[in-house]
Amino acid sequence: MSLRNAISTITADDSDIEDFCESSGDEYLPERNCESDQSFSSDSDDVPLAEVIKQVNDDEDDMPLSMLQDEIPLAKLRRLSNVDITEDKDLQAVLSTLPTGNQNWEKQPFQPAESQFTGITEEPPADGTIGSPYTYFRRMVTEEMLSIIENQTNVYSMQKDGVEVNTTRKEIEIFIGIYLRMGLVKMPRVRSYWESATRFGPIADHMSRNRFEKLALYLHFKDNLTTTNEEKADKLWKLRPWLDSLRSRFLTIPAEEHQSVDEIMVSFKGKSTLKQYMRGKPNPWGFKIWGRAGSSGILYDFDVYQGKKQNKPEKTIGVAGDVVLQLTETLAPGNNYKVFADNFFTSIALVKALNERSIQFAGTVRSNRLKGCHFKTEKELKREGRGASDFLVDTESNTIAVRWFDNKSVDMLSSFVGVEPKGEVRRWDKGTKSYIMIERPAIIETYNAFMGGVDLLDSLTSLYKQKMKSRRWYMYIFWHSVMITAVNSWLWYKRHCCLLKQKPMQLRVFISEVASCLIEYRARVGRPSLSPPILPRSPPAPRSRPVVDQVRLDRTNHFPIWDSSRQRCKYSNCNRLSFIKCMKCQQHFCLNKDRNCFLDSHL
Repeated sequence: MSLRNAISTITADDSDIEDFCESSGDEYLPERNCESDQSFSSDSDDVPLAEVIKQVNDDEDDMPLSMLQDEIPLAKLRRLSNVDITEDKDLQAVLSTLPTGNQNWEKQPFQPAESQFTGITEEPPADGTIGSPYTYFRRMVTEEMLSIIENQTNVYSMQKDGVEVNTTRKEIEIFIGIYLRMGLVKMPRVRSYWESATRFGPIADHMSRNRFEKLALYLHFKDNLTTTNEEKADKLWKLRPWLDSLRSRFLTIPAEEHQSVDEIMVSFKGKSTLKQYMRGKPNPWGFKIWGRAGSSGILYDFDVYQGKKQNKPEKTIGVAGDVVLQLTETLAPGNNYKVFADNFFTSIALVKALNERSIQFAGTVRSNRLKGCHFKTEKELKREGRGASDFLVDTESNTIAVRWFDNKSVDMLSSFVGVEPKGEVRRWDKGTKSYIMIERPAIIETYNAFMGGVDLLDSLTSLYKQKMKSRRWYMYIFWHSVMITAVNSWLWYKRHCCLLKQKPMQLRVFISEVASCLIEYRARVGRPSLSPPILPRSPPAPRSRPVVDQVRLDRTNHFPIWDSSRQRCKYSNCNRLSFIKCMKCQQHFCLNKDRNCFLDSHL
């Protein structure tokens, strides 16, 4: 076996090389260009790789270096093995220790394994009635979670400024309800809801501005003084009790058969070591959350990304593959759940690992992760026309790889659905200026139908989310999680309505109902009491509002009238009390033998 042929048989990817490197005690170095790598021989470090290959096999010295670009360079093998590879036997010794990961791709009919779903499906409510929106929301946010926020907020205020904020669990509910209501009636800034010109009664009547800002300043979830150094290794330790409790509540929702794994971006442009940039996202800057959601958009499991070393101490099949394995650990094995992911996560190793737990997989895949899979080229498929496809089956893992050409080619990988049965999809043809029908493999149709769960959740979350500025970066994740909780509650409620064949209310109305129950319209301005009032409260007295100068100076229908209550004069140069008020402006002014503020203010 020549050196060139031996190199061509290597199909290990970067994750396999890293695993081999860790087992050998060497440090893994990124792959370098074969043309510039000159570390082949220990006797002469200046010998180019092309000259080394020529010395090994002079009969085949016309082999272009581009054929080695997709394979492992000999210099990398030498770095990993710490052995001088000068003969075929040396290369064979190194190859025997590397995981090859070979696939046997063949052109044969795809026979998927049994994939009938055997998991628990959602049942309609036993009594046949739908609960209130508040009931669904409180299934996600429990009394214990609110009590933790109450206690830790009081403790943190004392630690920070030496004065306890004296909040209660009910006030925390009102605080969250006000935030949900702000997303329904958006204003340019939070203070606008209390400003005189833009005052919004459903918010300002139930909590003062100063109290709301004070609670937002002191809101806390974990005691800073009792946290150990081991817990602080987690970058999200300040928010961890809330996230863990919320995740455990999401997992109580019966999972759907079809699941998707994708990223969720929380918009943030401040300073934080967790801030990420993802090109092409609606919010490219922010915190990345790995999420597993059903095709309906319900989020079942999530994990905030903290970097490669933080989230997974032991690497198995790469960072992306480990995310899918971690999020699917909470799925009951052996029930044939269907998981979908994009090309960032998909690999042959991931499909094999999921197959061991009887979890089926389908997703787009990058062509460089299909070693030895020789499809028809994109030019060949383009000559056949739109809708052309090609497929190969890996006989070792019983996995099918499909390439389909639409406007351009796309590669798919699946363990449970293949090309057949083919369907049709409508496309616009520029040549004929009309719509045409083209063939579409079954794997494409299945992927498009069930992949968008996380994207649907993202779009629903962004509809009624109010921006809240804070100097504490983790508060942005908290507010986003509150909106996800509201959307998750609505989607669960909507599922029950569909099972009982009832028309569900819109998301806007659902959030409004939740906010109303959390706030309770009869709550007083300021800090409320835990005990409900016995007697009904009278409606709040109407507050005087400023009159625009154009109205006050129009000199039309401004007449002084006598009022039973005496109030401060609204003239800028007067601070006395008066019973006289303007019939049109509804404001008090002085009008007597000594002062005529009424006339002065309307001129």
